[in-house]
Amino acid sequence: VPVNVDLLVGAANPRRQELTARAAQAKHPTVVWTQPGEFPRRIAGADLAVAAFGISAYELAYLGVPAVVVGHNEENAVAATRFAELGAAVSLGWLAETPTEQALRVVEGLLGHAARRRAMAETGKRMVDGRGAERIADLIAQLVTERERCS
Repeated sequence: VPVNVDLLVGAANPRRQELTARAAQAKHPTVVWTQPGEFPRRIAGADLAVAAFGISAYELAYLGVPAVVVGHNEENAVAATRFAELGAAVSLGWLAETPTEQALRVVEGLLGHAARRRAMAETGKRMVDGRGAERIADLIAQLVTERERCS
């Protein structure tokens, strides 16, 4: 499977220079993007993302980008696994305990399985629709109304 890699590296990433140097030696054509303004367009057009679990996993789900996520610590890995169980991502667990070969097998498997990526993308869009704050506000209003009735 021919692969082009877009590597998004934030300005605060302490490994920015190392990642840029490694990208220059990568097996597949790799472009390093460092300006945050470039990120949304690059992400939205991706067939697959590999990301540390956090807010970015929800952003990817909202954009309909299937993802492979890793936790940056044990607790974060548990959250990544729970998120992945919903179907928009695959979790590799805790990064420190993830063998490179396993990560490569998962990524290659997903790149070769367009139907699964499409299903993950659709699941992500349903999970994160951008209306969460509205639903929370409605729930709070409902709780206040119920409380007033009981008083």
